[in-house]
Amino acid sequence: TKEDTATTLFINKTKMIVQDLSNTDSSTREEAGESFRKLSFTKKDVPLLQDAFLKSYHDDSLEYASTIHQLENKLEETGDSSNIAFVRQHYYSLPDSSRRKMLMIKLLSAQNTSSAVLLIKELLLTSPPILGSEYTFIYNLKDSLALAQSMFPESAKLFTNSLFGDGLISLAVTLADSGYIDNELFK
Repeated sequence: TKEDTATTLFINKTKMIVQDLSNTDSSTREEAGESFRKLSFTKKDVPLLQDAFLKSYHDDSLEYASTIHQLENKLEETGDSSNIAFVRQHYYSLPDSSRRKMLMIKLLSAQNTSSAVLLIKELLLTSPPILGSEYTFIYNLKDSLALAQSMFPESAKLFTNSLFGDGLISLAVTLADSGYIDNELFK
């Protein structure tokens, strides 16, 4: 009815859309996913997105374009500094086989702060992810070489890591070429 339309027009539907991402009905999930991709989120929505990030979804096995990847992208877009504390609180409780670990590293790398970079280094050294792609987090770290230099020399231990060692080598080479770290790191 006209009255129903008027009352729902001005209600924030963000929470309902996020909840519907895990709905058992596939058409509801699909519709929620379409709406979710179009939404812009504010810092007020960050706790909702963070909670949703920790849940399981029907498409978790997908490498790209999964619900969890889209949630990470939306968290990244908010630029909210609470994402650092969120990662610190939840990273170690994830199973090693969780793709969320690499997505959390990516989320941190987009923060572009010293505390985020130091946490990335800590997480990679103590509980490195075993699934995912390092490309984006390495690319993000190259955006601020002054911050990225704090990854070394400790992260050189990870040059042999089969998942992200090549990316760290590339970062270290860029840092060395730009004078941020010593070439002795490679000997």
